[in-house]
Parts: sequence; structure tokens; C-alpha cells
Amino acid sequence: MTHQMKKAWQIVACLCGLDFGRQSSAWGKYMTLLLLSVAVLCSVLVFLYRDEFHRLGQFGYLGAFGLALIGNAVIGVPFPWLLIIAPMGAVYSPMWLTLVAGLGAAIGALVPYFLGLRITDSARSSWPLNKLSSLSSTKKSALVVALAFAPIFSYPGLAGGALRYPLLATIGITLVAEATKVWLVVEATSLGVRMFAG
Repeated sequence: MTHQMKKAWQIVACLCGLDFGRQSSAWGKYMTLLLLSVAVLCSVLVFLYRDEFHRLGQFGYLGAFGLALIGNAVIGVPFPWLLIIAPMGAVYSPMWLTLVAGLGAAIGALVPYFLGLRITDSARSSWPLNKLSSLSSTKKSALVVALAFAPIFSYPGLAGGALRYPLLATIGITLVAEATKVWLVVEATSLGVRMFAG
């Protein structure tokens, strides 16, 4: 394996929480700092440019994808992306809107997931994390699902990473939960428009 391939593998392994001895802790600190910086930067940008983010709805399905991705990647600032997508159901296909936004939300949940993994590596001796990591897989699943369906502060990715829940399961739960929320909000909005227009 070439030197560049080894470095790339170390970065990926570090993000996934695999142990590489002394090098891992240095890489782990850098990766934690990088992921935290990305999450905070997204949060600050959403807060500062919230009016511009509302305009993403004008871009149709691509805008819905971007809003859902950003909405699930931010950690510090609640971003009501569902409220921006809701009226789009009157113009665009609710089914496609649901699928596209659900996919964007699942991809956006990767940043908090990997951040959760890195946080647990950094704070292994922390009482709450030890208590949560000792939960059975059924209770971990219930916690991730409950956070995924939460209407506000929905952080299934962060919980999945902190609990060391499987990545694909976390993405699947996030996709289903966020798509369900989008469908409910879009259909409710479309129903309201039809009731008052007709």
C-alpha cells in the first residue's frame, strides 16, 4: 500500500472510531475538531444567512434536498427546514419531495454521526456516555428512533454515533423518519390549500 493510501485509510478509520494506537489519538483529536468545526460552521451560516436559506425552496427538488441536508447537519441552531419544504407540496410531487428530502436528511445526518463517534472516543470515561453505551441494542434502537421522529432537535445521527449504533441502521432510521415527517407536513399543507382554495 502506498503512503497516500495508508494516510487515507487512517483518516477513514479514525472517523469510524477504529484504533491505531498512538497515531489514532492525534488523528482522533484532529478529526473531532474538524467535525465539530464543520457542524458549528453550518450552524453559524444557517443562523447568519437564514433568509437566504429560505430561498432554497425556489430550487424545487434540489432545494428540498439541500434544506434537508443542511437541517440535519447543523447541531447548535434549530433550523425549521420542514416549514420551508411544506408549501412546496402544492407545486411539486409530494412523493418525490418526500424521497428527495428524506435522502438529503439521511446524508446530512452523517456529520453528527461521525461527530458522535469522535466524542465518545474523546470522553470514554464520562458517566453519561458509559451509562448510554451499556444499553441493550433494543434500547439503543428505541432511543435513535425516538430522536429521529422528534419534531424539534432531531439528532438521530449524533445519538447513533455516540451510542456506537451501526451507521447503515442510523441512516435507514433517519431516512424513514425524516421522509415520514416530510410527507405528513407536505400532505397537511396541501390539504389545507385544497380546503381553502376550493
